[in-house]
Amino acid sequence: MNSALVTLLYVLLSLVGLFLFLWTLLAFWVIGRYGHWIVRIFEEKPMFLTHQAQPHPDAEEVVFETKSGRKLVGSYLKHTGRQRLGVLLLCHEFLCNRWTCLRYAGHLREVGFDLFTFDFGDTGDSDPIEGYDPLQWVTNYEKEDVRAAVRYLESREDRDPRGIGAFGVSKGGGAIIAAAADERAIRAVCTDGAFPTHLTVTHYISRWAEIVVTMKTFYNNLPIFFFATLTELLMLRMRFRRSVQYLRLERAIAKFGSRPLLIIHGKRDNYINPWIVERFFEFARDPKELWFVKGAKHNGCLDQEPEVYRSKIRDFFVKALAPGGADPTASSKQQDASSPSPVAGP
Repeated sequence: MNSALVTLLYVLLSLVGLFLFLWTLLAFWVIGRYGHWIVRIFEEKPMFLTHQAQPHPDAEEVVFETKSGRKLVGSYLKHTGRQRLGVLLLCHEFLCNRWTCLRYAGHLREVGFDLFTFDFGDTGDSDPIEGYDPLQWVTNYEKEDVRAAVRYLESREDRDPRGIGAFGVSKGGGAIIAAAADERAIRAVCTDGAFPTHLTVTHYISRWAEIVVTMKTFYNNLPIFFFATLTELLMLRMRFRRSVQYLRLERAIAKFGSRPLLIIHGKRDNYINPWIVERFFEFARDPKELWFVKGAKHNGCLDQEPEVYRSKIRDFFVKALAPGGADPTASSKQQDASSPSPVAGP
């Protein structure tokens, strides 16, 4: 290697180093100057549309523990169909409890699925978490809770040795994605309104900057990577500020691998912009499906398209979990309509 080439490489590396130094310096300057506003963006709790529900009379109440010893309360509801097709774990949305999940997925009992729903830590009947103030973002606590629920289902005498499916709404869906990355027992996942922390916060910081920053020319020339850098610094700051780890769901959904995935989201979601979900979806592998419900806002997909919604998640879990992908309910309907013999179940 001649001296001219060495000199050129040295200059290039020096320029890259200088750029990274100035880039980091700028990011720290922004955090120092506008940090209180950025923290406010992260800590402000949104006014999600939530629903309240009452306990189900024939549910089996159970108590199980996380690895850290926290007690969680759940309810197991056995299927009411002709035969059991599988077991589904349900995870509720932010500011709700375990019973609200039945509003979205309760009809799957009739199809043939056992349902297990539980209260996250610091919610409903489960133990509080000392020093933890839950926000809409998924943390290590929610991931730990989902993994504890999976272990409980695997410990039951009536467990399904093939594994389970999982359905979650909003934050609950994100918690499932986080846990499923490490839980191979989760064979298929369907979420409604789930969102990634990093992409969402980056989007909100860029929107905030557009309003607050007076130097419009400066703002307009900042790449999205700069706002992603601010998000990384914010996440680090919040980890120490709140003594909790906020999870990168983009990495988790990529780690989920080639298991079946169905993501449902409202096309008119004013909180989680649809492009965030599209970008999040790109991290996942096939087989995967993204269904945008026209006219639906956050957590409003069921209300917008109730019949299509219920049939879509039914078909998804039947195909992913039922032996042979056969739906006995559908077969029964065909027989009643004088169609050929139904598909035989095991």
